[in-house]
Amino acid sequence: MKKILTLLLSLLLALPLAVASGKSEEAQAPVKRDVVRMCMTSDIDSLDPFKAAAFDTLSLLKNIYEGLLTFDTDGSLQPSLATSYTVSPDGLTYTFNLRKDVTFHDGTPFTSKDVLYTYDRYAGLDGNSRLLDEFSIISAISAPDPYTVKVTLDHPSSTFLPLAIQPIVKAGYTENATAPIGTGPYRFKAYVPGQQVDLVRNDSYWGKEPAIARVEVYIMTDSAAMVSAFQSGQLDFGLVSADLFAPLQQDFVLEADPMNMADLIALNNKRKPFDDPRVRQAIYYGIDRKEIIDGVFSSKAVPMYTNVSPAMDAYCNTELAESYPHDLAKARALLTQAGYPDGFRMTLTVPANYFQHVDTAQILVSQLAKLGIDVTIDSVEWGTWLQNVYTDRNYQATVIGLTGKVDPYAVMFRYTSGYKKNFFNYTDDAYDALLKQASVATDQTKYVSLLKQAQQLATKDAAAIWICDPEMTVAVRKNLKGYKFYFAGYYDFASLYFE
Repeated sequence: MKKILTLLLSLLLALPLAVASGKSEEAQAPVKRDVVRMCMTSDIDSLDPFKAAAFDTLSLLKNIYEGLLTFDTDGSLQPSLATSYTVSPDGLTYTFNLRKDVTFHDGTPFTSKDVLYTYDRYAGLDGNSRLLDEFSIISAISAPDPYTVKVTLDHPSSTFLPLAIQPIVKAGYTENATAPIGTGPYRFKAYVPGQQVDLVRNDSYWGKEPAIARVEVYIMTDSAAMVSAFQSGQLDFGLVSADLFAPLQQDFVLEADPMNMADLIALNNKRKPFDDPRVRQAIYYGIDRKEIIDGVFSSKAVPMYTNVSPAMDAYCNTELAESYPHDLAKARALLTQAGYPDGFRMTLTVPANYFQHVDTAQILVSQLAKLGIDVTIDSVEWGTWLQNVYTDRNYQATVIGLTGKVDPYAVMFRYTSGYKKNFFNYTDDAYDALLKQASVATDQTKYVSLLKQAQQLATKDAAAIWICDPEMTVAVRKNLKGYKFYFAGYYDFASLYFE
């Protein structure tokens, strides 16, 4: 299991960061081959970091945009556009010192005005709607000079610092959805919806120059087509199911690591019959995780029983691991208590581009039929899912995977009643109160305890049906080196090289 950085909770001290980039040096000098080619299983939902939400999209955009901080493979925070920071004695003001040698991809110098513009948008301090609810703790942002930014919070927070990894965009620039401009190691070149994204090396990058000059990302949703593309030499690396890897092993290695992602069934807590927790609990008892893990993920996944992955081992409430064993008798009893002794009909909305979710849905049809629950699968395009489910909450049930974060609070915050993307529609005052207490806890032991208490509530209520954290299995061409797994989604093209 990976270890994430213990959150920096001593807010009464100044905590400078080392100036080093945190990027490891390879022992062998890289060979600058022109292009590396990879595949993604889903299309881009938006090239604008203010709007992007999908795992693949966010992992790709980290090459174009950068935050004040970034994270290493173990989740530890590292300097990026900020070289260091300090925290005021009262824990309310963070002062970030910015790099002076950074330009955007169009040649515009990066300064504090870009941070002000970006954070004002995130926090809603520009008069528009707040883009990220997590930034609601910010009360003011100022720039004493072009390379200093002060962020003032309305209360001391143990959860603010990880937010500094959010992308910084160019002040006033509004065309990122079609022509993104960032400061990262790669520049945007072209995008053909549903087919391909091309990036080129940023030759003016402030950090270590990437070895690969061009990255071609192919969007492939058909597993057989992916395997064929690997075999033909079209692809150098990309996600591939472990059970499809055998034909590739001569030229590729299979890398695998937990994704820190929650694959789950979301039941709309405000829609009948799932407004009754007994029905949600019955579904939990009715599913067979092992059948799903074996059939969909080739046994390459860790069961989950709470909204924090076991990969975040310091924060996951492992006492909940015995919750909801596969028990059809218990499930039927709960359905009877809730007034559904003969079951009911339900619609399971699934994004068609994610074959794992489609496959999971098909298994659920047969599993829930044993409870008299008649499941209809509604397979929709990704954009439709984002609008109807993620944004409008206009659905009954869905299967989806939630991208992991470097901070467990950010994972659990998704289930708070005030979070505008809480598409579960889960509402519990006690859960909200525990998360609020955790956000200001300056003692690590107390912080962890509060998060584990909140997990216990969410699991008891069956706020969602957590299935597993899948392993990320990636086929990598044998002469392609430098591939890294990160605790949160990141396709780190800058670390790649051919030997």
